[in-house]
Formats: sequence, structure tokens, C-alpha cells
Amino acid sequence: MEKSSGNPPLRSLDDLRIEIDEVDKELVRWLARRMRLSYEVGRVKRAQGLPLFDPDREEAILKKLVTLNTEPLLTPPILRSIYREILAASRSLQYPVKVAFLGPLWTYSHIAALFVFGHDVEYNPCSSMEEVFESVARNRYDIAVVPVENSVEGSIGITMDLMYRYDLYIVRECYVAMEYHLAGNVEDLKEIREVYAHPRAFSQCRRWLAEHLSDVALVECSSTAQAAELCREVRGRAALCNLYAAHHFGLNVVAEHISDYPDSVTRFIALSREKTSPSGDDKTSIIFGVSHAPGALYRALEPCVRHGVNLTRIESRPARVPLKSYLFFVDLEGHENDPSVRAALSEMEDALPFVKILGSYPRASDEPVKVNKEMIRSESVGGSISCHGASQV
Repeated sequence: MEKSSGNPPLRSLDDLRIEIDEVDKELVRWLARRMRLSYEVGRVKRAQGLPLFDPDREEAILKKLVTLNTEPLLTPPILRSIYREILAASRSLQYPVKVAFLGPLWTYSHIAALFVFGHDVEYNPCSSMEEVFESVARNRYDIAVVPVENSVEGSIGITMDLMYRYDLYIVRECYVAMEYHLAGNVEDLKEIREVYAHPRAFSQCRRWLAEHLSDVALVECSSTAQAAELCREVRGRAALCNLYAAHHFGLNVVAEHISDYPDSVTRFIALSREKTSPSGDDKTSIIFGVSHAPGALYRALEPCVRHGVNLTRIESRPARVPLKSYLFFVDLEGHENDPSVRAALSEMEDALPFVKILGSYPRASDEPVKVNKEMIRSESVGGSISCHGASQV
């Protein structure tokens, strides 16, 4: 047998495949058992009137599995990706989850939803952010997935305004790497006459476009997915989009990773009508208003200092009315039911004119998820995703 330096002797391909087949048999047997148990869990939840969707339990499972794993080849992203689909399949046996997001299909909002909830979910593209919130608030859908901030351009104002207006709770968060590729109905850069993209994509690829395509027309669209769709049948058009959109609309990728900000990340949140229970590693988001007086913000945050509650984000936003009035959006460590957090929030509610708890939820990994070509290939092999509703075009 051939031997590689520093590695064990190579085994025959046939022997390896036979062993893999045996492992697959065992996996199927254990997966079948897990599905039966998940089905029974659903029956118990319904009988006891418990919430069928339990995001903190799902996140606790994922974190426990990452901790238990000792195989270097089974990296945390790979393990999470595998179990995300297992949890989605288990969830579908208990009840069909309906997720709303800003359409059309194959936007980064859609991709973030896939990363959080897996493929075995009913996805519903909406025509506006307000429709996304309204559809969940009125019980048409179970979950809304929306962007809340970008590491380059800051917070998404419309999301913050709608969180203030609607009584929904954050139940999950997800960080997605914003990777832009140039794809179109072309074979190379010389054929491109027009580039289509969302304004945010243009702003994050401005230098690359000026260097490589300074003479082409730039056309703004409502989303990167719409840009890809508009390039599908017209020769000479190209779009700044993600790999899912390029693949779905049959475009050739002529330039990869062209963002001027390669580390750009967008944080997405999932919103529900129900709150979550503590997972042991949580964040809490709140909004509050203060009186227009010197030291008002200092006094508002003093309870957090007194009770040892760490703030991870604070941002102001105009309150619309009255003029010169501001709201403050804050993320802090811990669950609202944790004693220290509860004490700090209670003091803030007593002292401030307005406090709204946006939700407590499991803290996401700091490592952003990324779309890669293997995901796209697996998507083609695995089949279609259940999606409903009209796309925005």
C-alpha cells in the first residue's frame, strides 16, 4: 500500500466505501429514532398546551453538540449546518413553521432564514418590511427574519422603527457575511454593458467597479436577488449578488468576492409573538426614551452599572414625535429573567418615561456564516425549498 509522509497508510477505496455504507445505515437508523421521538415530543407539547417552537432549546442543543464534539474535521460550522437540517426536519413533524422575510427569494434575508431554520420550512417572501412585521403580528406567519445592522453601514433604520411599533420579540440572531459576486448573462467582463444591484451593494463595491467597469451603466434595484433576475435573459447585463441568486437565475459568475469591505457582516434577527426561556448564554434587547435634560442618558443606564449588566450595543434613533426627542436601542448581556438583568430593567422601568423589552434570545456565534459553492451544489442535489407568496419584482 502507498504511504503518505506523516499520515497512516492509505486504505483501499472499496474498503472505505464499504465502511461509509455501514455508517450510513447506522445514521439512518438513529435518525429514524430521533424523528419518532420528535413526533412524540410534539404530541406532548400539544397535550400540555406548550409552545411548539422552542428556539432556546434548539440553540442549547447546538451549543451542547459543539462542546461534545472532539473530531477536528467536524468543525462547529459543519456540525451546526448538519443539525440545523435535522432540527428543521424534526420541527416539521411537530408543526409547519412559516417564516416571513423581505422578498424576493434568494435575498440575503432569505439566506439568513435558511441558516437559522433550515430547508424544511415554509418560506414566505413579502413585498415590504412592514408586511413582514404585519404578517407575523396578525398570526399569518410564525417568524419574521429581518436585517438589523451592518458592520459597514450601521443600523437598518426601517427595522428599528418597526420594532418600536410592533409587539414582537426577538428569538434568534444570526450573523451573515455579505459577499458580493458579479454574475450575469455574459462570459467575461468585456461583455458587460450594465450592472444591476441594490444601493447597499453598489456602495460596498464602489472601488472595484470604478477600477474594472468604470464605463458601464449602474442600475439600482430593490434587492440583489431582483438584480440577478433582471439579468437572466438580457445579454450584456450583470448583477452584484450572492451565489444562491446567481445559481438560481442561471447566471455565470465572472468575478468573485469583489466587495471593498471583505469583512462586511450583517446581523439578522428572528421575531416571534412569543418570548423565549433562558438558554444560559443570552442577550436582551430593549428600547427606552429619556427626558430632554442634562445627564438623562447617564442616569438611565446607571442601574445596569449598579447591577453589573454589560451593554454590548447602544444606538440612538429619532422618535419622530416630538421633535428633538430620541429613542435608545440597547443590547445587553443576559436574559431578562436573570436576577441582575431583571433588577436593572425594573429600576429603568420605574425611572424612565418609556421602556420596551424587545426580547431575550440565545447569543449567536461571533463567526459569521458564509455561502459557499458546496452549499449551492447540495441545494441542487437536495431539491427545492417550500416557498409561498409573490416575489417583489
